[in-house]
Amino acid sequence: MKSKRQAMVLKGQSVFIGWSSISDAPGNQTFIANYRAKYGIEPEPWAAQSYVTLHVLANAIKAAQSADSTAIRDALAETKDFPTILGDFSFNPDGDALYDQIVLVVKDGAFQVLE
Repeated sequence: MKSKRQAMVLKGQSVFIGWSSISDAPGNQTFIANYRAKYGIEPEPWAAQSYVTLHVLANAIKAAQSADSTAIRDALAETKDFPTILGDFSFNPDGDALYDQIVLVVKDGAFQVLE
C-alpha cells in the first residue's frame, strides 16, 4: 500500500486476479527474476499472462507436430492441466481457459494470498 491511510481503508478487502507476483505457482518466482533481469522492472499481470499464452501455444504446436491452424486448434482444445505460472492450465469444451484464480486480501498493509 502507498500509505497507512490506504491500508486502513482497504483492510480486509479482497480481489480476484489471474496472476500475482506473490503467487507460489511453480516457476513464478523464476519468471519474475528473469523479467527483472531483462527489463529492470517488475512484471505486470499482462506480461505474465502473455508469457503463459506463448507457452500454451508452443505446447499445442509441439503436440500438433504441425503449423497447420486446424491441428493447432485441436491440440489447444486437448490441453489439460498444462503447468504454467498461473497454475495448471486447461480449456473447457467451449474453448474458455481454465486455471485457478488467486484471491488476494489486504492484511497488515499489503496484499496477501488468501489461503
